[in-house]
Amino acid sequence: MTEFEKMRHEEFYDFTNEEGLASYNKAKHICAKLQTMTTEDKDYRSIIEDLIPGIPKSSTVAPPFYCDHGHGIKLGENVFINYNGTMLDGGIITIGSNTQIGPNCQFLTPNTL
Repeated sequence: MTEFEKMRHEEFYDFTNEEGLASYNKAKHICAKLQTMTTEDKDYRSIIEDLIPGIPKSSTVAPPFYCDHGHGIKLGENVFINYNGTMLDGGIITIGSNTQIGPNCQFLTPNTL
């Protein structure tokens, strides 16, 4: 089992592993791009889809938004996450369809505390 897989399974892992650091750094760069955007910007959709693979077209994450990896976030249809959301997705975060989340929300998975 890789260190990244250990992280996803809430086992002790080495945070300095190459795969985990690459994922973390990619998310930080994408989140930084989002800070200067609105949901109406031309590139918003492609950038948010790069950060959160599989995000439904009907779902919206309003910038600014912060996360550790992005690919640990699973969103259903018609999800709306308002400004200044933080999701520390060392583990998996799943949000069901038709959910609306207010501003300044935080979702923290157990192994990120």
